[in-house]
Amino acid sequence: MAYPSLAIANYFIDRGASEKDFMDPLRIQKLVYIAHGWYLAVYGEPLLKEKVQAWKYGPVIPSLYRNFKVYGNGPILDPALDLESFDVTIPQVPEDDTKARAVLDRVWELYRPYSGVRLSNLTHQPDTPWHAIWSQRSDGKAKIPNDLIQNHFIQIAHERPRKAPAQ
Repeated sequence: MAYPSLAIANYFIDRGASEKDFMDPLRIQKLVYIAHGWYLAVYGEPLLKEKVQAWKYGPVIPSLYRNFKVYGNGPILDPALDLESFDVTIPQVPEDDTKARAVLDRVWELYRPYSGVRLSNLTHQPDTPWHAIWSQRSDGKAKIPNDLIQNHFIQIAHERPRKAPAQ
């Protein structure tokens, strides 16, 4: 099942807060993107309802950017709210979605030690989906196709099956 990016962000915000490991906007942006990539690779379907865009500084989910830009590079202290729909509920991944939660748990386990800058560097490598799209069209509005993201994460899985995945 595909979710709003804010629901996935809230998973990582909650998980980080429970472990005293607070998220910042850059780190949350990259963790949500990476979770989407692994979900595509494992299940062949998108985790996110939204499309990822190629911006100057890497893959970006615009709704996450808009929601968290007020934090600058500081810690995110509150859950994400859907500001565009004026919905006051907090988007979340349901407890019974074991597929999504398994991927999110694994992404957290593997990428938790990485800072936002380190995660950003991983997503900017020459052979990444962001680079492929950015090098063709650098206006910051180009969508990164899910099949490109999926193939990239499948390739990572085949190249590094026993280590923390690096891009």
